[in-house]
Parts: sequence; C-alpha cells; structure tokens
Amino acid sequence: KINVSDLLDVWPKNIKPSVYWWMKENSKGNITNFFLSLNIFNEERNISFDNPSGRFDFDNTDIRYMESMPSVKQINGEAKIFQDKINFSIFSGKSEDLSIEHGNVDLFDLDTDFEKAKIFIKINGENTDIVNYLNYSPINKKNYGKLKKIDGQSTVELDLRFPLLLDLPAEKIQYKSIVTIENGFFSKIFNELNISDFNLRINIDNSSVTYNGQGEIYKSKVKFSGKQITKGDKL
Repeated sequence: KINVSDLLDVWPKNIKPSVYWWMKENSKGNITNFFLSLNIFNEERNISFDNPSGRFDFDNTDIRYMESMPSVKQINGEAKIFQDKINFSIFSGKSEDLSIEHGNVDLFDLDTDFEKAKIFIKINGENTDIVNYLNYSPINKKNYGKLKKIDGQSTVELDLRFPLLLDLPAEKIQYKSIVTIENGFFSKIFNELNISDFNLRINIDNSSVTYNGQGEIYKSKVKFSGKQITKGDKL
C-alpha cells in the first residue's frame, strides 16, 4: 500500500517516462496491491528495462483525464500496466456534482513519439448539471444548447480520443457522446407548448448530431427525430 506521490518517488526514471509524467501531473491518492514485473539488462554499466507489466488498485484517488475537463474524484478502481499502454478502470467516482457510474482511461502508443489517450466515462445526474459539465468538453455547445430547457435525470456516455500534446488544438480531439434523458419535462418547445413525460436520446460526434424522442402534449403522444450536420462552421 502506497500513496501515488510516494510511488513516483521510487519509480525508475527510465521505465515508461510518459506514464510517470502523466501520473505525476494528473493523479493523486492511494494505491494498494501494487505489482510490477520487468526484465533488467546491464549493458556496459547502463541498466535498461524491458517488457514491463503490472497492476494496482486505487481508492480515494483523483484523476484529471483531460486538461480542460474537471477532475474525477473519490475514485475506486484498478490499473494495468502493459508494454505500450496503461489502462485505468474506474468503478465509481464523482466529478463536479455528477456521479461516475464507470469508465476507462487508456494511455497507449507509449513507445512512440506521439502517445495517445482514449477516454470513456458514463455519468449520471440532473440534466442542468450534465449541461454544465458538457460546457467543459470539446463538444460544440450548439450541439446541445436546447438541453438547457429540459428538467430531469440524464445519463451521458462520453468518448474522447486525442494525442497527449501540451498545446492540444481542439480539432485534434475526436469525440462521441450519447445523452439519454428519461421522464423529463421540456418547457416551451414551441410558443408556450411543453412536453411532459419526455424521453430523449442524442448521439453527438465531430460532424453530426442525431436524436429521437417522445413525450406528451395535452395528453397526446408525440414522437420526433432529426439530424444536425456540421459543414465547416455552418450548421
């Protein structure tokens, strides 16, 4: 059992330096059941390490998975270290006022000059808190602006992929998101009309938004679907 900062104090500097620096800048908390296996070679008084693998559990841990996004806190989960990647499996946690149901953070291509990250998290919370959270993300705000009019519980599956660059341009981030709202209330969708018992599913990516849903207006069932396409800067 060890604290992340204490682990990094004894981390061999020439083993996966990209993992070392990422953990140093983006993680803190407690580690248990840490295990590391590697081959050690002594060539002309220079020690080199090969084929590292390992794992550890973590609890009450914070991870900042992307510079612009809020940290995920009070995390419980496990991590696995491979030759060219490290995987963090998140079993539970919190971010802002939202609950993290589960998630994965993959850092891969660690043996190349362009390390990459792949993030997936599933979030639950009040819709207003979900919208506030998405405001931190690289997703175009125009793609979910009307969600502000909806009251109810939401679930978001957020999928991000990007290279680990210090000055990361937004266009380098690939994103996908699924937003699901159940038993909500959509106010003033047209004039003074509201939709009650409102259910909605939105699929968002870099180029388009598709959606379908249903609800009630004056006790009449209504269903709708549509697609929004981005071409250049135009919707």
